[in-house]
Amino acid sequence: MDLKKHLCECNNMATWVYMSSSSSDASPFHCDDCVPRGCTCHNKSEPPPKDSTNWKWIQHNVIWAKIDSQGREFPCCEFEYDEEGFDVDDDTN
Repeated sequence: MDLKKHLCECNNMATWVYMSSSSSDASPFHCDDCVPRGCTCHNKSEPPPKDSTNWKWIQHNVIWAKIDSQGREFPCCEFEYDEEGFDVDDDTN
């Protein structure tokens, strides 16, 4: 039996869910293309790694952040990722 998965507003399978405790009417479920990216929780002010290219300047020569293999910043640390998506609970359809 295949379980139903939560969908992003674009109708792709959601692989990210916002785990914040704040209440909102917005859906917490997002696909990898629609999830908001770039958050100060990932910003660093110490010198960036010299042996890596998986980072970019946020504020030139001051603040940097790691990026994924596609050059995108990561979502806020309050998002949880699951490449298999999130099952829909039958009690909350």
